[in-house]
Amino acid sequence: MAFDSSLTNLQNRNVLIQPEGIVPNDELVDRPILSKRISKKEIEELAVQRYRTCGQGIDFSDITKNFGYSKDKAQSRLKYYSRQGTLFTLKRTSPQRYYPSDWKKGVQDSEKRSRSENYRFSARSRESL
Repeated sequence: MAFDSSLTNLQNRNVLIQPEGIVPNDELVDRPILSKRISKKEIEELAVQRYRTCGQGIDFSDITKNFGYSKDKAQSRLKYYSRQGTLFTLKRTSPQRYYPSDWKKGVQDSEKRSRSENYRFSARSRESL
């Protein structure tokens, strides 16, 4: 009998405790082991994809989600690629947004257009008052 009770004690110690509530899918899925180096090509592809889908640049959160870096390391990588000429910034934002350097002319033009449209819209609204 002593053997049976010690066996159940061992089994009880190895039982997973179920958390209260619903666990998000991000916490349930095992992520693959990612390499610690982000290539120039990967960062360019990510920046282009983000700009095409959202019209915005990438920031540190995109790097942390896609490559598993910490916030500090992700910011460091973005600054590095900015100094290398792979990425550029338009203006100071929080968080800082980085755009692909190959698209610099197009991004700047679209930013100017959106600023002028915003100015025209605000001028019209002021006139109607």
